[in-house]
Amino acid sequence: MSKTVICRSCGAEFSKNEPSCPYCGTMYLPAAENAYMQKLEDVRGTLNGLNNKAYKETKFQLKKALKFLFILLAVFGLTGTAGYIFSKKSDEAYEKKQQEEYLWRSANFPVMEELYESGDYDGLYDYYTSAVTDGHNLYRFKHYQFISYIEKLKTAGDFLESFGDDSSGLDLILHSELELFELEYLNELSDEDFEYLSKQRKPYLEDFYERFDMSDDELDTFKKQLKNGYISYTQCDDYLKKHGYTD
Repeated sequence: MSKTVICRSCGAEFSKNEPSCPYCGTMYLPAAENAYMQKLEDVRGTLNGLNNKAYKETKFQLKKALKFLFILLAVFGLTGTAGYIFSKKSDEAYEKKQQEEYLWRSANFPVMEELYESGDYDGLYDYYTSAVTDGHNLYRFKHYQFISYIEKLKTAGDFLESFGDDSSGLDLILHSELELFELEYLNELSDEDFEYLSKQRKPYLEDFYERFDMSDDELDTFKKQLKNGYISYTQCDDYLKKHGYTD
């Protein structure tokens, strides 16, 4: 059974033992109720060992605690109503955004497909970067893996051109060239696309092996990170310092 819940207001995931969402503060009633009921039980237990005077004083405190609990439940009800309204508006905004994206894809994906089929990869890349800058989601583009890998090639080329042998940008060069090993994990490429990208990648891998004396085990460690989705800049920097490339 899951030990976490999803916040109804912000969508964050947190422990079922938390009385409220640690991210937005929205109350999680089951845990909040358990916490306050436990406090009440503690008070009741204390009553049994008190004299009459102390009993009356503690009973007064118990009533205050109960009153607070009722207020708490009422606030939760109001919060829940507000959360429902906010959630409904968020759903409407999401649906509107999805409709806009559908219309954008209907108009623009055919253009991108034509650029791909004609072999105008520079034009396709420019179209892609413009769309990403404008906030469009291109994951559904048929050749998304192909064009996103071209973006990685462009990034590696830009860093080599900008920094060359400048050690201040060595971590960026290392990171960008390591990301090019991703090609082996892309499973939606045609054989022709894989062959084309392999040729484009070749000079960067040659630079990598000439520039960095990385052992197979070290490279495998980075490849495992890459296979899981992301190479750590911090570990790239640690590698460079460990082997004396940077201070």
